[in-house]
Amino acid sequence: MINTQSLTVGQYNIRNWFAREDENPELGKRAKPEWSLEKMAQNIERSEADVLTMQEVGTSYKNVKKFFDQRLPDYKYIAMEETNDKRGVHVIVASKYPITKVVSHAGERFPLADGSADTQFSRDLLRADIDVKGTPFTVYTTHGKSRRVYAANDPAHPGGDNPDNQRIGEGRAIASIVAREMKEYPGRLYIVTGDLNDGTEDPSVQAILNPPQGQKMFDTLQGLPESQRRTWPADPNKGHGFDPEQFDHILVPCDQKHKVLDSYILDIKGVSIPASDHLELVAKFDLGDSR
Repeated sequence: MINTQSLTVGQYNIRNWFAREDENPELGKRAKPEWSLEKMAQNIERSEADVLTMQEVGTSYKNVKKFFDQRLPDYKYIAMEETNDKRGVHVIVASKYPITKVVSHAGERFPLADGSADTQFSRDLLRADIDVKGTPFTVYTTHGKSRRVYAANDPAHPGGDNPDNQRIGEGRAIASIVAREMKEYPGRLYIVTGDLNDGTEDPSVQAILNPPQGQKMFDTLQGLPESQRRTWPADPNKGHGFDPEQFDHILVPCDQKHKVLDSYILDIKGVSIPASDHLELVAKFDLGDSR
């Protein structure tokens, strides 16, 4: 009997989710306003995501669980591990289906792109295995090193003098880790999500999409016009100098891209922009028989 279970995944950088007890102005940690949290909840609910990957979660597991229990109680399962980020910013997975295994790669070391030294993920590469009504599914999520070059003495962003070197190293490490771990589960649908802080054509993302060895991957927004792939609708006049771009990605193995039913950016007037400076990316999958 063929399982035709469908699954909707949301990828969402929710911009500096700190609680009042997390505040530290020296590190740029200011509490996310209540009105922004409410818009964030509305946006997530409208996305109808079964599994949600999130970045810039700077508060505790207790606060995250409380938020979902009170505002979005269908997300009963949360994966969240320690982070390498000096501000305590995490990546998480929230799911309506049971999470059966969680693996953090925050401690894994790998070379910088130029081979000059070893490094670690800026935050983490977090893996969550999920049981979707009897069908196993795996999601990885991460948050790539920012493109911005920070001052050498910035306590929140140490070692920020060559962010490209770090980000490309992260991309190569993701491809290697995912290939190594998913080799054990032939036929299983797995995806890589995150705010990669680069577009699809940039070297760090290409390192995941087209590794020299192993499985090539497909960006679910591939084929759409550039104007419809801007998950970061930035205003370059606000001081950072970056144009709107696709920084958020949901990547799927090329041999399973036929399982992508739809993918789009959620932009709800009066809701999405007050919630975050990123827009939520949504992809729908047909899990098929992934066992």
